[in-house]
Amino acid sequence: MIDVEATLNVVKTLAEKNDLARREEYILATGYKHVWETANGLAIDALAQRYREWLTSASVVIDPTQLETDETDILPELAAGLKKIAEYSIHSDLRADIMGCYGEVRSNYMLQTLQILFRNIDTTIKGTYTRGTHPFIVAVREFFRMAQREAQFAAQVLSTNCVADAVRRAIAHPADLVKMGAETVSTKVHKASAKHEFVDQIWLFDVIEVFNDMYVECLDVDVKETVRPALVSVTTAGVDFMKELMDDVQGTSRSIGTLTAAANATVFEQTSAVLNCLKKMLEYERIIEALLSSWSHKQWDYIVGPIATDAQNFATALYYQDLLKGLEIVIEKYSHGYKRPMVSVLFQLNNYNHILRSCAPLAHILVDGEGKYAEIVDSLQGEYVGYWRHTAALLEDGSQRAAGSPPKERLKQFSAELEEHVKSQEGCAVPDAELRMTLIEKVQHEVTAVFIPFYNLYPIPIHFHL
Repeated sequence: MIDVEATLNVVKTLAEKNDLARREEYILATGYKHVWETANGLAIDALAQRYREWLTSASVVIDPTQLETDETDILPELAAGLKKIAEYSIHSDLRADIMGCYGEVRSNYMLQTLQILFRNIDTTIKGTYTRGTHPFIVAVREFFRMAQREAQFAAQVLSTNCVADAVRRAIAHPADLVKMGAETVSTKVHKASAKHEFVDQIWLFDVIEVFNDMYVECLDVDVKETVRPALVSVTTAGVDFMKELMDDVQGTSRSIGTLTAAANATVFEQTSAVLNCLKKMLEYERIIEALLSSWSHKQWDYIVGPIATDAQNFATALYYQDLLKGLEIVIEKYSHGYKRPMVSVLFQLNNYNHILRSCAPLAHILVDGEGKYAEIVDSLQGEYVGYWRHTAALLEDGSQRAAGSPPKERLKQFSAELEEHVKSQEGCAVPDAELRMTLIEKVQHEVTAVFIPFYNLYPIPIHFHL
């Protein structure tokens, strides 16, 4: 039972003693000052204690992961009692620290609620990620929701002119929790980048985009100001991520000798990782373009505000082009690690074909990318088939390689070179089925086009060891 009148009667009785002591100046003059001080202190303590108790009863923490809370729901009788005490304190001589009580109780309430959510933000995310589900996003969304409703709650239990200050007091420490969470997220991404693990950190751009959108939509300037450092922290981490990815590809952050090209000449690990990053980053191209534009213009606060929805992706296109140019250099360097030229070409062919296949979803960013890499793949196919064509020329009458050699000797050399080609590619693979069939068809065409006429003309017994 909430008995506001009983509380105020106790306070008024103490206040009357206080007034009496103040009027009877002789008490002060004769050394009984403590009478006034005691009465005044008891009245203030009673007022503050009752307010704290009732406010605490209206601030029960509910696990937000189990049940959506609505902290504006408060019994009308309780709200009226709290407001009456607060207003009495303002308009009487008993200035109890109601605002201090409010700030402490409500701040603790918000902290306990948010800590339930923030304890999960260090979760490692691997593989598939669903937008909007990162624990930091969930926690920040709850912070903004609670901060928005705090003003509504405060208006029910405080004088109108105290609401803004009350909200500032209530959200100060919870905002610190948001800042610490942002630092945790940023540190986690930096550590992953240092280990060259990029593709599983793309969720960072979802965090930035959602956080920034919530920041823009928030109408309370005080609330926005408290979490601005946190938003700057994660956006800075986003720009740093893109810098570190570029450094990684261009070899400035990793010794080129520490990477090992695939023994089977298939797609290089960095080729696959970079292209996966580029494709995943496109899911957040609005925020990517905003970050890259701010970075290129040296606007170190980055976006932190409304993001254009009609951007032309100029900055993103340049970034993607630079990344792929760096990747081309890496592929070229590692192709030199193969002792046999044919295997080196096969390695390049596998990698550039993988880039070409990845260009389709990137077409609106890399306008000329598909055409460029199609030409490179065609050229490499020609170079690869050329090794087989060179061998097949041994059987072609009138060719430079066939000149002056008897048919039997030419066939023997042809057989030996074929065996060498096959042996040099033992363990190699062409993962792309379409490319594999294309190469087989082209090689078969080059070989059979000269072998069949040769065999028809010179039916020599053949013993291939392939």
